[in-house]
Amino acid sequence: SVQGVGLTNYSIGYSNGTLSVNPASLLIALGSTNKVYGTTLNPTAYTVSGLLNADSVTNVTLTSAGSVSNAPVGSYAITVSLVEGAGLTNYDLGYSNGVLTVDLAGLVITALDTNKVYGATLNPTEYAVSGLLNGDSVTNLTLFSTGSVSNAPAGTHPIIASAAQGSGLTNYNIGYSNGVLTVGNATLVITPANTDKVYGTTLSPTEYRSEEHTSELQSPYVIS
Repeated sequence: SVQGVGLTNYSIGYSNGTLSVNPASLLIALGSTNKVYGTTLNPTAYTVSGLLNADSVTNVTLTSAGSVSNAPVGSYAITVSLVEGAGLTNYDLGYSNGVLTVDLAGLVITALDTNKVYGATLNPTEYAVSGLLNGDSVTNLTLFSTGSVSNAPAGTHPIIASAAQGSGLTNYNIGYSNGVLTVGNATLVITPANTDKVYGTTLSPTEYRSEEHTSELQSPYVIS
């Protein structure tokens, strides 16, 4: 309907125009999360901003290279691969990526107890490992004890583990547990030397011979 002044003097014709409805903006922001190395986590957290007219987002498929159990320690982007819902063709979809952080797993290396006899030399080599994942390995370890040398006194001496080497160990927070090297008493035999005297004389024997016996005692089992 057209209204105005003097319009009765006109033969009015109409030419249609076009009203363009442009897409609204819709932002899907992905939440950040974390996991421990060796575990599996599929991210699911997100928030939606900009929905109108009862439109909805019913499902968002999230992916990350950090989801799998063997993903190394570090940070990985969480991205969207699929969005489902109602009325979503009316929107320009925007995404804000999240971050999946893979944290260090725990690894405990324990030096195993062993023993020797005073006077013997023993360099400890035995240890146990707990917590390895994904085919990772400990191939070498430094074990040190003040009881290793031959003149270490009888008693107990700590075996200190350190400097583990192997594959995949950068994915672990490594803890070390000391062992004990026990130095046992050596056997010492003192034998008086034979001697003689003449009847009626006094003789206090002074000659003797000593012999020390040492041997290395170790556990026959190696645990790694």
